[in-house]
Amino acid sequence: MYLLKDYFEITLIILQDKKTSKHLSKDYNSLGIKIYYFDVNKKKKELLKFIFRLLQERMKNYDFVLGTSGPNWFTYLTFKIFNSSKKIFYPYDIYLFLWKNQNVRPGLGVHFEKSNLKNADFIINRSFKDQIKLVRKDEVKKIKAKIIKFTPCFDDWMVPINKNKTKKLSLVYTGVCPSSETFLRVTWTDFFKQFSDQGIDQHIYALNAAKSQGFNKIDRPNIFYHEPVPNKILNQKISKYHYGIILSFFKKGFIDDRFFKIGFGNKPLCYLEAGLPLLVDDETVAAELVRKYKCGVIISEKDLPNLKKILEKQNYKELLKGVEKVREEFRMSKRSKKLIKELME
Repeated sequence: MYLLKDYFEITLIILQDKKTSKHLSKDYNSLGIKIYYFDVNKKKKELLKFIFRLLQERMKNYDFVLGTSGPNWFTYLTFKIFNSSKKIFYPYDIYLFLWKNQNVRPGLGVHFEKSNLKNADFIINRSFKDQIKLVRKDEVKKIKAKIIKFTPCFDDWMVPINKNKTKKLSLVYTGVCPSSETFLRVTWTDFFKQFSDQGIDQHIYALNAAKSQGFNKIDRPNIFYHEPVPNKILNQKISKYHYGIILSFFKKGFIDDRFFKIGFGNKPLCYLEAGLPLLVDDETVAAELVRKYKCGVIISEKDLPNLKKILEKQNYKELLKGVEKVREEFRMSKRSKKLIKELME
């Protein structure tokens, strides 16, 4: 939205209550973006208001409508209502790639996702790899959309490389800690405890930090928990740590093999914006990013007990040079004109 507002008049509809997303209002209003909130997950009456708003907006003949993969039904409904507008689908995690057992996949979510892939005029590919090519013909017979690759580091969230790092070796984790870890060979609890035993400080900014959301804190003197904060502030805070954690050793029987080829998420970009080298496992696509730009450290499962020794042997100054190189190449201001050009052609 920060990018598109320079080229389009934007109306943003969010499926959350205004209180939960209050920090968004100030940011978006300052950019001249109209924003509406509908808490459809908790209040059924909000769903009717939401649909009515979509119908009202339809009368304005928008050139484009954009929907994401969270949730897919929202984008499905939007595409149906705005049938005369150009449709942009911006998938985050593709449900088709998440679970090897098709019976475990969220059925309606997959159905809506297939429709979104089929009916989109443009699909923005945010992964480091081309994920859309991995959708099989028996899943979506034909994808007519123009695929636009767009993996950006947001200029306004990028902070200078912090030279004043913490005295002790420190790692940071941002995002959601899984409440269910049955699909992992090594659980997050195991990660944090092993690193703690080695004397590594860990700072955790978990979005699901409430116990009611399945999050259990580990009581260790070198594991620190922090309240979630907006991205720009977050990147400033975490810039003083040494590495950003991206580790997930999945059980192969649970996850579709395609997920390992494309799963990227927000964490790599967040850490790069904060000026941090990445600590990644050798099974994730983020490892390819690290190999290409020399912007982090790749470890295998057997390396976990010796992580501190491995990190202490690194040429940290060279890793920071790799971070500077990749985030300069991914800088949104450099990539924005290409994105707009492809949308307008």
